[in-house]
Amino acid sequence: MGMEYIIGFIVLVAAEGAFLVLSRRRHVGAAVTARSSHTCVTPTAGGIAFILAAAACVVFNHALMSTAAWVTAGAALLLGAVSFADDMRPLPWLPRLLAQVAAVTAAYWFICPGEPAWVMPVAAFGALAFINSLNFLDGIRCMLGFYALVAVATLWYVLGSAACAGMPSQPLLTQLCLWMMLGIGAFLAFNLSDSIFCGDTGSVFAGFIISVLLTAVILYTGDITYLTLVIVCLCDTALTTVLRLFSGKNIFKPHRTFLYQLLTTRFRWTHMRTATVYAALQLVINLIFLRTPLSGRLPFLITIAILLSLIHLAVRRRAEAIKGL
Repeated sequence: MGMEYIIGFIVLVAAEGAFLVLSRRRHVGAAVTARSSHTCVTPTAGGIAFILAAAACVVFNHALMSTAAWVTAGAALLLGAVSFADDMRPLPWLPRLLAQVAAVTAAYWFICPGEPAWVMPVAAFGALAFINSLNFLDGIRCMLGFYALVAVATLWYVLGSAACAGMPSQPLLTQLCLWMMLGIGAFLAFNLSDSIFCGDTGSVFAGFIISVLLTAVILYTGDITYLTLVIVCLCDTALTTVLRLFSGKNIFKPHRTFLYQLLTTRFRWTHMRTATVYAALQLVINLIFLRTPLSGRLPFLITIAILLSLIHLAVRRRAEAIKGL
């Protein structure tokens, strides 16, 4: 690893630590609510390390920045700023949603040139869905950090593989992956002890970055099955949302019925156990996927989606039985 990465990681850890101290002194943090998995006010916006890491990537690799890259960086900064403001003092849902739509639309307008007209809106909608899916993971200690680390590390490997050889943005995107992993590591250094939450500052920002990386890989390779790399998060969010919708519940109302939340509230799993199993499952799936021949990847994706759905329904049924005891 180059010296700039080592120094960068040390600086990111120091910055995260300084932010934590400042948050505690100002008594700024996430309050306990009906959907909380924590029991006391906890400093939030720890995901600022992700933004600092991405900024460092731009500084060290400014020569690789294209127009699309600068627009995407600006969109990410917009999301980070709005999310940070929300973490400091909760904003109404509309400004947050408009910021996400504006950022994703601006970035994907440049990311999807030359593609059929339907690709850009579909990709943008998928990005918005994933951003909010990843955002739900924050609150369980290490859940977001572990999962984001698995996703970014896998994408870093894919971008450096023969599948993405010749991709114009490949050098910049691999650098972004490396810096994001350093930022996630800096955050986890404090989140491991439950000292700070990622907040929307990090979860929305990370969701946006991962979406951009994944979209770039899918568009270049023409292989939609790369969605497998985040299938655990997508399945949990999709199934929980659909089940709540069909049961007549308000899908926009805060709740604690995602599978990983049920594991901690009904099955009494520790946060660390839940986060580790969740991320490890995605890692195993990713490793198998990467070793699967191209012709077998679509059947693999379908099989995994079905298996995850069956596991989800079985665990949820057991959780309901426990509630009724």
